[in-house]
Amino acid sequence: MNKYEFHCSFYEAIFFTLKILPVTLLSFIPSLLFQPMTVSQTVTAYGMNFLFVTAVFLFGIVKAKKKMILTGRHRILCTQGVFFKQKLYPEKQSIKSISAEKRLLPMLFRAEKVNIYTGTKTGRQGDFSFFLSKKEKTSLFNAFFDNSTFQRVYKAGFFRTLLMSLTSSNALTGLLILIPFIKKTGELLGKYYENVLYSSLDTSPYISAWGVHPFSAAVASALFMGFIVSVLSVFLNYFSLEIKKEQDHFLISRGLIEKTYFLTSFTKINAFELKQSLLMSLFHLYNLKGYACGFGKERKSKNILVPLLTAKQAHSFLTMDPGKKLLTPRKRTIKAYLYLPATCLCVTAAVCLLTQKYFTDTEPFFPLLLLVLFLCFLWFIMRIFAFKKAFVYTDEQKVIISFYKRLSFTKVLIPFSKIQAAFLNQSIFQRYGNICNLKIFIYSEKKRCFMIKHLDYKQAMQLYGQINQNLQENG
Repeated sequence: MNKYEFHCSFYEAIFFTLKILPVTLLSFIPSLLFQPMTVSQTVTAYGMNFLFVTAVFLFGIVKAKKKMILTGRHRILCTQGVFFKQKLYPEKQSIKSISAEKRLLPMLFRAEKVNIYTGTKTGRQGDFSFFLSKKEKTSLFNAFFDNSTFQRVYKAGFFRTLLMSLTSSNALTGLLILIPFIKKTGELLGKYYENVLYSSLDTSPYISAWGVHPFSAAVASALFMGFIVSVLSVFLNYFSLEIKKEQDHFLISRGLIEKTYFLTSFTKINAFELKQSLLMSLFHLYNLKGYACGFGKERKSKNILVPLLTAKQAHSFLTMDPGKKLLTPRKRTIKAYLYLPATCLCVTAAVCLLTQKYFTDTEPFFPLLLLVLFLCFLWFIMRIFAFKKAFVYTDEQKVIISFYKRLSFTKVLIPFSKIQAAFLNQSIFQRYGNICNLKIFIYSEKKRCFMIKHLDYKQAMQLYGQINQNLQENG
């Protein structure tokens, strides 16, 4: 295989300048404090500022020129740095994945950000990150994966993506996006445009027209707009989700305005996850997710490989032997599942009754208390289903764990070769009941752990020994 050499795009210097923009703005402080009056003082002050910013930009150009990657047959060489040079010299087999992000500002300069992951660095950035042109990005992908010709194997349709956005979104996530956006608009355009944007998004007057108290209408309006923003964000990020493969390699692309590409191999996926939100459980739908080095680090990513699998597709993907016995929590441990939600439900119900009986002016807050009461009741019901659906399944190749967390039912398939460690955890109270929690760890930048609670201790010990034996055989 021939050697390929890749150099950074011109946008790398602009990105460096914008990255340290707060430092460059410090040069303007003296001119703002002393307020030069004469022409010569003004030219000197702002001329020095201009020279400082220009020097930073020129240093960014030199830095971009020194940043390059050289690929060979078996190894690659990544170099960067001006005064303190750094070199990354890994084998090509140690490259876990490559991702590319096509954002709005770099697109103006025909540049895309490329991240190379080896699994040795935590955080959102890869081990080596730089900007390339679209043509060089494609050449880099081909250089790493032997000029593979990828064939499309899956593409999510418009309505499937929209339904996935509706069933996977929540209002709180949308508010975390909307509130900083409105605040940033006020900082850039002024308070007037911030108020105009806020008033255009405020639906509380329409909700109040139905006889709802203004305070409750304002809360409902915020939740509604947060949900709409979350749905729109998920839809734009996963629009035209497409998977292409060639032998063991696969390429995922997604996004409408801003696109994301992720390239790795199937053997480097550490676990598969079938996740089902509360709304999705009503329609018996699942999202198929994947855990791999670098996958999910992209902005606004949910780790989704295939959206909205049916129950039949999900069960065929798990491929469990019906003759094998599942390890499930003992029946009497349902109390441990229901202690906390039952306490919250009783306390909220008591507060509602006392408020209605002893306080007359509760119109603004009583609807919110009823909403909290409904959510606690829903939580209580969900924990019952969580107890019934919790299990651990093992065979010669894999472990499947089914559990409940954050209003979502989850089934995780982990190959034995990808398990990093297994632990049994037993609290003081669990010792008296002879029960324990089982934790299984896989490699992940976020130290991913999957846990199922309140298993019988003796049965969990047998499963723990089986997992360790399989780890030794696969190790």
